[in-house]
Amino acid sequence: MDDDNNKKQGIRHSIKQPEDQIQGSEGSLDQYLHGIDDTKDALSRFEAIFENTPLVAIQGFNKEGIIFHWNNASEMLYGYRSDEAIGKNILEILISPGHSKEFEDAIKYVWECGKAVPGREWDVRTKDGRHLQVYSTVFPVSSRGSISEAFCMDVNVTDYKRAEEELRKARDELEIRVKERTLELTEANRSLLSEIEERKQVEAALLESLTDLEWVQQIAHIGIWTYYPGEGTIEWSDETYRIFGLRPQEYKITFERFLDFVYRDDVEALKNAIDEGLKNRRPRMTEIRIVRPDGSERFIDLRGEFVFDEKGDIVSIYGTAQDVTERKSAQENLKLDESRLEALLELSRITDATMHEICDFTLEEGVKLTGSKIGYLAFLSEDESVLTMYAWSRQGLKECEVTDKPILYPVKGTGLWGEAVRQRKPIVTNDYSAPSPYKKGVPDGHVNLFRHMNVPIFDGDRIVIVAGVANKERAYDSSDIRQLTLLMSGMWNILQRKRYYEELLEAKEQAELYVDLMGHDINNMNQIAIGYLEYVLDSPGIDETSRSMILKSIGSIMNCNDLIENVEKLQRVKSDDLHNKPIDISVILNESISRYLSIPDRKVSINFLQHGGCTVLANELVKDIFSNILGNSIKHAGGPINIDIRADMVSEDEREFCRITIEDNGPGIPDDLKSKLFTRSSRGNTFVSGRGLGLYLVRALVETYHGKVWVEDRIKGDHTKGCKFIVMLPASGK
Repeated sequence: MDDDNNKKQGIRHSIKQPEDQIQGSEGSLDQYLHGIDDTKDALSRFEAIFENTPLVAIQGFNKEGIIFHWNNASEMLYGYRSDEAIGKNILEILISPGHSKEFEDAIKYVWECGKAVPGREWDVRTKDGRHLQVYSTVFPVSSRGSISEAFCMDVNVTDYKRAEEELRKARDELEIRVKERTLELTEANRSLLSEIEERKQVEAALLESLTDLEWVQQIAHIGIWTYYPGEGTIEWSDETYRIFGLRPQEYKITFERFLDFVYRDDVEALKNAIDEGLKNRRPRMTEIRIVRPDGSERFIDLRGEFVFDEKGDIVSIYGTAQDVTERKSAQENLKLDESRLEALLELSRITDATMHEICDFTLEEGVKLTGSKIGYLAFLSEDESVLTMYAWSRQGLKECEVTDKPILYPVKGTGLWGEAVRQRKPIVTNDYSAPSPYKKGVPDGHVNLFRHMNVPIFDGDRIVIVAGVANKERAYDSSDIRQLTLLMSGMWNILQRKRYYEELLEAKEQAELYVDLMGHDINNMNQIAIGYLEYVLDSPGIDETSRSMILKSIGSIMNCNDLIENVEKLQRVKSDDLHNKPIDISVILNESISRYLSIPDRKVSINFLQHGGCTVLANELVKDIFSNILGNSIKHAGGPINIDIRADMVSEDEREFCRITIEDNGPGIPDDLKSKLFTRSSRGNTFVSGRGLGLYLVRALVETYHGKVWVEDRIKGDHTKGCKFIVMLPASGK
């Protein structure tokens, strides 16, 4: 009431005139008072818009931050009723603790500098404790040359920020990133008129408020409109003109002119929404597409409220128009990304599909992703000189009536579709009928084209594929380029993996053939050779030198047989055709020990000490771990050797292991060979030549059982005193 009284006092003061000017001028005084009434009506209308703007929360507060104004949008956004908020400090009920100091500085800046705080994002709290992101500006309001109050206008951008974050995460997982668009705010605050005549003070204050509202509209891309159904006319704010691609107040807007902007497929739905709202006396929120004068399309969110006269008849509808194109684009791109990922996932699952099936499937998905009617896919030769047409979309094959379609196209002779290779970038032609120096015509019966887009797909620096689509209803854009490029690049990677897999499979089959050849034919020949040598060895009259040479020959052939046997075992390990079961490690060790206790002309002592039972999960090849380690120790000793074996249970990283330690007093292993001992090419610098794959097989078997093996010096720091092999195998738990 005090505020209303102040306004009335200002009006009375503004109309006070010298007596000699109004004496005898009753008509002039009436006209002046009528003008003031019109101004008050305009102010009331502005205040109604100010109060009921649905998407902009507005709060007024004094220098101490105490709230005195709280519009309906603030109640909807923050959950506080006006009677709950008014009188409270805005810092205490809205601003999150992390931003309290900054907002306090902003209030101080407004009062000390008399300028608005530039728009920015703030973290705020609602009544129920939720945290929101709002885009907000704080600006002062002057009265008689001094700042009397400040207002804060907030737009909720929480959903937008959340959608933006979700889009960023999807693009990070598949190596795909969506381009973000930042809205730059460039318009400065308009300066207040400095010397205003006293009798125009009310009009000037209203103009200042309208200017601030227009500035807020530009920030939020929200325009204000008023529709008068009886007259068929519409009033737009400057920002509404901008949203529709026009200069502010470029021309008067009628309802028919407004419909000219609406996308033809949306006109009927918009009319139905208006008729339904008028019938039910309750406006409906609706979303439409418009086409600007420059041909660009935008998505507009329309919201409104009815104004009734004293009889209850609808005299006007006022509301907002918000440009939501970027939000819709982000949502559409997210859906397209999901569709593309689903297509690539489906491709990755089709392991037995042919190359033609993969290409056909991907091409049809590319046509769908871009909203096209037809598509094609061609592979480029290694020297990038010839395109081989590999696939047409199903609809393209139906529409094309060209007979004897060529398969090979020299790039040099191609027309517009070869520019993707020549320019090494995507080529978009949204008006195919327009003249182009790159066109070379099409044969009779060719599909009629009105839009076309094709993209080159690279493998490193080389173009490997040209994929094209055509005849989309709307213009092709950067999103179409991105989707088609990523889809076809994914297809190329899948084709490459399929080719590598098939080559590996062929190499594996050849390797298995060679192993089978070694294991069968060479082994048979070795057995025959051993038989002949043993026959000679048993013949009378053989001297010791010959006998020694024959024994060495037999030993070499048997070593060859051992090598072949190890190769076959490695093949079995790699093929995963062995099944593990609980095995008592002491039984395996005793079998291995018995094999080496009686070696002719060698003095071997093996001591086995076991602490408790040791059961591991392994298969029949586990014995080769210890046979190879024991054989390696005896082979390299050269003379008498003593071997100590211990088996016990240990815990490591909360897992139970059976630890087998094999120590010998042989020549030992130099430090520079320890790390290489279990590789395929290392044998160690020892007195006896190596057998090849023995210790490599040991490591392969241990890793198959998810264990580990290594070698140390028997006496720490002196490798010449023998070595110690440690094998750790996970306990079976049984």
